[in-house]
Amino acid sequence: MVDERIQIKTLCWLAVLAGIIRLRFIFRPIGYDEALSFLVFGCKPLKESLTNYVIPNNHLFHTFLVHMVTAVLPPYPWIIRVPAFIAGVVMVPCSYFVFELLYSPRIALLVSSMITASSILVEYSVNARGYTLMIVCFLLSLGAMLKVVTEDRFKWWFLFVISSVLGFYTMPVMIYPFTFTLLIIPLIFKTRINKKFVNKFLLAILIIGLGVFILYLPVIWKTGINRLVEISTFRPIPLSEIAQRMNILFLKIYAMWNRDLFLPLEIIFIVSFFISLFKGRFKEKNRTILLSATVATVGLILLTRMVPFPRCFLFLLPMYLGMISSGLHEIISFRRKGVMYFLNGLLILFMCLGIGMKKGIWHSDVGGRLKDPERIIYVLRRILRPGDKVLAYYPVDAIVSYYFFLHRLPYTYLDVNFQQAKRIFAVLRNGQDLKYLLGKFAISKTAGDFREILNLDEVQIYLAYLE
Repeated sequence: MVDERIQIKTLCWLAVLAGIIRLRFIFRPIGYDEALSFLVFGCKPLKESLTNYVIPNNHLFHTFLVHMVTAVLPPYPWIIRVPAFIAGVVMVPCSYFVFELLYSPRIALLVSSMITASSILVEYSVNARGYTLMIVCFLLSLGAMLKVVTEDRFKWWFLFVISSVLGFYTMPVMIYPFTFTLLIIPLIFKTRINKKFVNKFLLAILIIGLGVFILYLPVIWKTGINRLVEISTFRPIPLSEIAQRMNILFLKIYAMWNRDLFLPLEIIFIVSFFISLFKGRFKEKNRTILLSATVATVGLILLTRMVPFPRCFLFLLPMYLGMISSGLHEIISFRRKGVMYFLNGLLILFMCLGIGMKKGIWHSDVGGRLKDPERIIYVLRRILRPGDKVLAYYPVDAIVSYYFFLHRLPYTYLDVNFQQAKRIFAVLRNGQDLKYLLGKFAISKTAGDFREILNLDEVQIYLAYLE
C-alpha cells in the first residue's frame, strides 16, 4: 500500500499544480457565454437572478457564487471565474476520493494526475459557467454512495443528498450523472444490497427530489415550469434522427476529451482503455462503468428525444480516465513506488506540453470568443459621441456589452432606440454578414451606406450616418 502521508502530500502537490496550470489561462478575455451569464444573471440582485430562467445559461448555484464574489470584488473576467476555478482545482482531490474507493490509491493518484493536466478540464476550470461545479457535485455524490455501501453512516448519506441537490441546482443536466450514479451502485455492489439499504436509498432520492423542488420553486413561481422543461437549445427531435446525432455527439466527445494529446499518448490511452475492459481484476467493474454510462446517457436521450451539447457529458471524463488508469496498471507494474510517481510525472509533463504546444485552449471557440475584445472598447471609446449607436450580434454583442459594463460606458450606445440616433457603428467578426446584422434591427430612419472605417484583425467596424 502507498503510505498515507505520501498520498496526502502528493495529492496536495497535484492540487497546487492544477491551480498553477489553470492560472495560466484564467486571465483570458471573457467569452460570449460567460459575458451573457454575468450580464443577464450574475450582476443582478439575487431575488431576480435566482428566479429568472429565460435562457438555460443561468446555472443557478454558480450564479449565486458569482454574485457573492462580485459583490465584494470588481467584476473582472478572472474574478467572475473564481467559482469555476476553485471547483476545477477541488476536482483533483475529489477524483482521488472516488477512485481510491473504486480501484486503489495508486490508480486514484494516476487519475488525479490526468485530471490535473486535462486540456478540456483546464479550459472549463477557467470558464465562468457551472460545468466544473456539476462535476465536483457528481464526484462527491458518487464517492458518498461508494462509502455508504461499505460504511453505512449518516454523514455519507448527508453528503450524497447535499451534493446531488447542489448539482441539480447548478444545472438540470445533472440528471445524467445522477442517473449514472443510481445505476452503477447497485450493479457494482449487488451482493451487498439489502432491504435496509434500499429503503434508505429510496428515502435519500425522495429527499433530493424535494430539495431540488424547493430550490427551483422561486423559478417555477416567477418564470414558469415550461422554461425548465422546454429549453430552446434542446428541442425534441424525431427518433429517426437520433442515431445520426448521437454518432456526431460521440465523435465530438472523443475529440474534446483527447484534445491536445500527442498521438502516441492518445494511442496509449485507447489501448489502456480497452485493456481495462478485458484484463485484470478491475475488468468486471470497468464493464459495469461502461454499461452504466451507456444506459444513463443513451436511455435519457431516447426518453427525452433531446441530444445535449458534448460539454454536458464532461462528468464522464473522470470515469474514462479512471478506466485508462486501471488499464495502465495492468501494463506497468506499480509494485515499486518510484514507478508510479515517475509515471504520474511523465503523464503530467506530456499532457502539459500538449497544452502548451498545440494551444487548443487558446484556439478554442467554446462559448464564442474574441482574442482582444478590449481593443474594440478602446477604439469605440475614442470615437463615440452622444447620439451614436453600436450594433453587433453573436458573439460580439454580449462581449462588447460586458466590456461596456466593465469600463462604465453608457449603455445608451447599445440600445436599439434609433429615434435620436445620428450615427450607427456596426461591429462584425471576420466572416459575419453586414446585411444579416442590419436585418436583425428595425432602423426607423433611412441609413446611408455602411463603409468600413477600421479593421482590427479579427473585427471590422463599419459606420453609417442616419439622415
